[in-house]
Amino acid sequence: MRSLCLFVLTVVFFVASCSKSSNNGDSGSLAGDWRLTAYYGGFAQIHVQVPDDSMVVLSLHKDSTFQKLVNRQIMGSGAYHVFFTSTGIAGDSAWHIIFENSGDGGLYTVNKDTLLISGLPYDGLEYRYLRQH
Repeated sequence: MRSLCLFVLTVVFFVASCSKSSNNGDSGSLAGDWRLTAYYGGFAQIHVQVPDDSMVVLSLHKDSTFQKLVNRQIMGSGAYHVFFTSTGIAGDSAWHIIFENSGDGGLYTVNKDTLLISGLPYDGLEYRYLRQH
């Protein structure tokens, strides 16, 4: 009986670790204009709400290129890469986005019209963007 329970638990963990995330990492699902609304965290635990009249936009394209715009001025551009990592243990996996030419990127999640990018470990900031329609 104990062997059967161990086998069932192993199968459950395997299936859970292989299941497809709702955040599929497809650059098509990320494509669009995302307006920065806040950033927070870091060593000092800051929380900054970006004013609505300060247009900081991350424009992600289906061909895996991006532009960072501040008040409609291009401040950065290049390619971005999306990839998935998993340790094989259920719940311990993440989507990553890396922006070439800028050194920016980190873990990301998309929930409806909200994109969260957790910055690189040395700054610990998380950036919240809202999809522009």
